[in-house]
Amino acid sequence: RRYLDSFRASLAAAFVGSSPAIMLSGRVFFSEIAWLAFFAGFVFHLLESEDFRKPLQATVAGIFLGLAALVRPAETTAIVIVPLIGMIAIALSKKVFSFYNAALVTGFVILSTSLLAASAFKEEIDFRLVLALGAVIIISQLLLIKASKEKEPGVTGFNFFAVSFMEINLFWWADSMPRLYSWIYSTSFGAIARITDVSIGRDGIFSVLKHIFSTYLIPNGVLVAGICLALLKPDQRRDSVSIKRLNTLTMITIGLLLPMFLLFIFTGTSDVRRVFIGMGFLLLLLAILSLQNGPLKKAREIAIAFMVAMQLAVFFLSSYADLLPLKNPALKHTFSLLMPQKSDQNEAVISRLLDLGVPKNSSVAVYTTALFNAPERIYEQDALNLAALTTGSNLRIIYFWDIGDYDAVINRLREIDVPFLLIDVYKDYENKNSYQPSVQFSTALLDKMKEPYLNPPGLQRVAAFTIKGREQVLFKVLPD
Repeated sequence: RRYLDSFRASLAAAFVGSSPAIMLSGRVFFSEIAWLAFFAGFVFHLLESEDFRKPLQATVAGIFLGLAALVRPAETTAIVIVPLIGMIAIALSKKVFSFYNAALVTGFVILSTSLLAASAFKEEIDFRLVLALGAVIIISQLLLIKASKEKEPGVTGFNFFAVSFMEINLFWWADSMPRLYSWIYSTSFGAIARITDVSIGRDGIFSVLKHIFSTYLIPNGVLVAGICLALLKPDQRRDSVSIKRLNTLTMITIGLLLPMFLLFIFTGTSDVRRVFIGMGFLLLLLAILSLQNGPLKKAREIAIAFMVAMQLAVFFLSSYADLLPLKNPALKHTFSLLMPQKSDQNEAVISRLLDLGVPKNSSVAVYTTALFNAPERIYEQDALNLAALTTGSNLRIIYFWDIGDYDAVINRLREIDVPFLLIDVYKDYENKNSYQPSVQFSTALLDKMKEPYLNPPGLQRVAAFTIKGREQVLFKVLPD
């Protein structure tokens, strides 16, 4: 809305909000939806603060950035560095605050971050130190504001921004830094990274980058970029002032993308979710550019509106394979990924489990090699959890996506007191997802079930039933 009138701003927001990558992430309740919401709030209020001159807006920007860091701490820290340095540099060039005060505030943030990070190597956290550190930050910042606000109009806003961001994370992560550090290391370099990094090891970095662009920008991003080319034609009606205001948003967008692409190269992670924020803002920037005043203004508005309509139509119709527009294979593949299927038998599976004596409110581990093969899938774990609620059974459906070793899975089920395990008797002969740990365990269990009534190690066969012509076997998890 900062760059467009209300109608075109709504059109741009609808285009981004209905883009396939964002809609699919929302369908499976990934944290990226909250992450994007908080980060959009941070950027908006940061820009509205007018280089930190408005303390209230700067404070709200710090709160939203703090909330974004609660959702995805490592990625938020990585992607915010370049945009923040850019915004601080702009404020310094306008003499909104002095370099001395900027360095002082940055020092407070680095000190707080360092102490918080150091706590990852402590077995116990003393909350008195956390409270004392928080109090010191607030008091120091207030004294700094009192001494400088008359000469420097942005020092109050900059301080409030830093304090609100740091205080949220200081208190939230204080007692869980060891677990957070372990998780970040594991997902970037350790065991979980080796699961998500298989694409790079198999296909190379350029294939992964191609996958990123195809996920986020094809076809909608490429089409809207083509619409932007209409602005290259000379026209006196072009709103050059509005386009110039986009320089800051462009800098922020580039700053969001660069760190993640560098991390893709140096850590080898192939999880395309890590560039979610950068790609979301890139789509937003392209949409805003395509809807500026200039040549073919009405035609561009109609084109974007048509793309929004198509994105929504394809998304909602993708559950019905026969209704996919033009039955385009590319669209069908993109939009059917993890989509609800009308043929899924989630409530039927829950009902059969109850009929076989599984008590309400108990836990059931559910495994299938068809999880990542939508055409062959007849249920999905998250959808089973929803079906457990709609049927009133309140069963807790679980599976370990990061553990593939057979004995390790059985031992883990024992440790957390999961009494039952359900296996879908389906063998993925194409073996496309053999690197997925849950598929590895499912395959190992099916191999141990070659003799129909032979109990696999650690399990005792309870019963079997058929769903959509495919056998499902229920086991009881035996104590060690």
